[in-house]
Amino acid sequence: TRSGVGIRGGFLFATGNSFGGVDRLTSLRTVYKYEMRDFQVESTALAGFSWGLGNVDWTLLDIGVSRIFGSSDFSTYLGAGIGVHSVTVEKRQTVDVVTPGYPTYTYDIGAKQTATAPTLDLIAGIMALRTYDFELILELRYHYVFEPFNEVGGNGAQGVMLTFGTSR
Repeated sequence: TRSGVGIRGGFLFATGNSFGGVDRLTSLRTVYKYEMRDFQVESTALAGFSWGLGNVDWTLLDIGVSRIFGSSDFSTYLGAGIGVHSVTVEKRQTVDVVTPGYPTYTYDIGAKQTATAPTLDLIAGIMALRTYDFELILELRYHYVFEPFNEVGGNGAQGVMLTFGTSR
């Protein structure tokens, strides 16, 4: 067994027109990991952020458990996680006002909603250099926030997160 801290960075690609209709958010988080031969437990406390175009997904607490397949330098893993996140979703729209005989007037309108809600993550990843003191991680997550965000269109906050990083 071993434990350590790592950093992961990447992107959260919003699905289903969520997060106010943005394409992607930048993601950065610090992860504490406890690894056994066949399982690992990861947690992030107050040190995870995804942001972009007025949208913020701040990790208050995440805990994930994964089953590791293999014990060589390259191993895959599958798991799930739960958490509590503070999420702000902002939806912006551009409106054109057209009046015959006058120039077209364009202005932006927007709505913003913040909620603290439970989350669920489905996790798949690859660990490289697992037999060394230092690991490289490539991870894919489906991230779902249990809040509809009705004030900004009701499309919620969910997406596919692709991150890479290190762990000790």
